[in-house]
Amino acid sequence: MRYVLEAVNQGLNATLKEGQAIEADLFRLCFATEDQTEGMSGFLEKKPTGQVAEVCR
Repeated sequence: MRYVLEAVNQGLNATLKEGQAIEADLFRLCFATEDQTEGMSGFLEKKPTGQVAEVCR
């Protein structure tokens, strides 16, 4: 959730191209977490979901 709010706040006065770059940067940060790796593995193995991601609190 933190990255969503950051994207909105940074993107308020940005152009579309700048906003897309902000979103892409923050999206990359989400994929650099242990939670993402665990979540993707669980999804592919059809395991039940776990805790809320640490970066989204």
